[in-house]
Amino acid sequence: MGKDDRLVDLGDLALFDGCSLRDLKEIARNTTWARLKPGHTLTVEDQRGLEFFVIVDGTVAVSRDGDRLVRLGPGDHFGELALLDGAPRSATVTATTAVSLLVMERREFLHALEAVPRFAHNLLTVMASQLREARGVSTPRRRQAANDLDGNGRHSTSATVPPFPAALRTWRMPPGSRTAGGRG
Repeated sequence: MGKDDRLVDLGDLALFDGCSLRDLKEIARNTTWARLKPGHTLTVEDQRGLEFFVIVDGTVAVSRDGDRLVRLGPGDHFGELALLDGAPRSATVTATTAVSLLVMERREFLHALEAVPRFAHNLLTVMASQLREARGVSTPRRRQAANDLDGNGRHSTSATVPPFPAALRTWRMPPGSRTAGGRG
């Protein structure tokens, strides 16, 4: 498959759930595709953050002070905290397999938050859930939401949310799109 033929099913990713076709096109305009090899470091703890990442395929390891904290996979995202508050990265993220990512630089990320309220809402919902988890708090709604997703961060067929129509959620990488590389 050539780089111009790659398809990304944005509507299947929970982060973009409920976004309209117009919203998805706006997200696509502000997103760069990256395909990285295992061992590539995407973010470095205590360094300035420049990008937001959404994992499409593959896995990454998140570590702090050399201790592995968690493994992230398809549908997961990272990098938003440093872009929102300007503080240095809170963790190092390294590809553990070949990984395909959607990448937004700070300016595009902040624009997408303003231009696509549903994206902003979904991101805040995930962040609230992560904060509750970090504090050891769980709610019935959070447990149900977790049960509605399959292991790839996508809505399962038994989810209470209707699936996004396939014809509206697939976008093609524009010719000449740049591929992110070597940034940390």
